[in-house]
Amino acid sequence: MTATAQPATSTDERIAHLDAVCDEVWAKIKATKYYAALLAGQVTPAIMHRYLVETYFYVRENAKNQAAVVLRLDDTQAAYAKYCLKHALEENGHEQMCLHDLRTTGFDMATLPGLRPLPATAGLIGYLYDLAARHNPVARLGYSYWAEGAHSYLAEGMAKVKALFQLSDNQMTFFVAHGAIDEKHFQDVKAALAAHCVTEQDWADVAWVIRVTGGLTATMLDEILESAQ
Repeated sequence: MTATAQPATSTDERIAHLDAVCDEVWAKIKATKYYAALLAGQVTPAIMHRYLVETYFYVRENAKNQAAVVLRLDDTQAAYAKYCLKHALEENGHEQMCLHDLRTTGFDMATLPGLRPLPATAGLIGYLYDLAARHNPVARLGYSYWAEGAHSYLAEGMAKVKALFQLSDNQMTFFVAHGAIDEKHFQDVKAALAAHCVTEQDWADVAWVIRVTGGLTATMLDEILESAQ
C-alpha cells in the first residue's frame, strides 16, 4: 500500500507558528518583575526613564545591523537586499523619538552621555550584529517580526504608563507614532518572510531569533527595574 503524501506546510501555517513563538516570548515578558511592577503602579519616573534610555541604545543600532545583512548576500538575493536596505532606511533615526520622550518627561539629558547599556541590552545589540555578520541572513527577519509586531502586545502596559504619569501622546511618541509605523512594517515583514524564507532551516532560524531577542528583552526589563531601584 502506497502512503499518501502529506501536503507541504503552507506559509500561513508557518506564520501561525511564528505567532505562537511570539506569544510564548510575550508570556515570559509579562511574567517579569518589571511587568508586575508596572501593572501594580509601582513604576517610578526613574524606571520609566531607564526603559527609554535602554530603548534608545538598541534602537539607534537597528538600522545599521539591518543594513549590515546585505554585505553577505549574493546577486541571487537582490530582492532581499532591497528589502533590508529599505527597512533600514525607514528605521533610521527612530531613536530620536526616545530622546524626545525623555526630554518631555523631565529626564536630565546631561546624564545620558555617561550611561552605558545594561548587560542584556548590550547583549541584544551584540547579538544582532553577530547575526548579520555570521549567520543565516534571512534569520534577521525574526527580529523584525518580533519587534514590528510588539505594538499588538503593548496596549495594556502603555495605557498603564500613560495613566500613571498622566502623559500625553506627544510624550509617548516612540510608542504612539512609532506604533503606527510598526503596523505597516509588520505587514512588510510578513511579505518578506513569504518571499525569502525558502527552506525549513530558514523558518527554524527565524523562530530561534524571535526566542533569543525576546528573551534578552525580558532580561533587560528586569535589569532596568534593578538598576533604577
